[in-house]
Amino acid sequence: MLMDKNSSLNNKINRYINSFNIILADKDLETFERIRKLNNKFNFINLSSDFAVNFILEYEKIDLIIISKKISSLSNIIEKANRKKIRVYILGRDIKLPINEEEIENILLKEIKNKIFSRESRHFNIKKYISYFLNLGRAKELTLQSNSKPDGRVKDCSKEENNKYD
Repeated sequence: MLMDKNSSLNNKINRYINSFNIILADKDLETFERIRKLNNKFNFINLSSDFAVNFILEYEKIDLIIISKKISSLSNIIEKANRKKIRVYILGRDIKLPINEEEIENILLKEIKNKIFSRESRHFNIKKYISYFLNLGRAKELTLQSNSKPDGRVKDCSKEENNKYD
């Protein structure tokens, strides 16, 4: 059973890798050389200026940003990424320098798994809300029955109502 879950997760990861877009922004060209092998597995967008990062953030679907402290207006980029709910890793703070290909790959796989699990949990929540509203309708029906007794039985008001109008 555990093997089935792992293989299912691996299949989901492999399908999701193709659509997982990563911005790698640094002014040092050595950074891009160090992750060259990962370019074949993941969709990296290699950028070297704050203008390029802002432009891509505005017009493309981005899932993750790995950015150097050397990029100007870093705080503005982080703020924009937070508004769009994009995870940001800063080289030298969150990721050790010099950049390690294996560390980057582990981070990317972790983020892809998080995306998969968050999508699955959102689907679960939608079902939960639908069932809540279906049950809410049932609760309204019970509340609107004003002629019910606390023990759950319905009072017979037909005789009393008929006598009112006679």
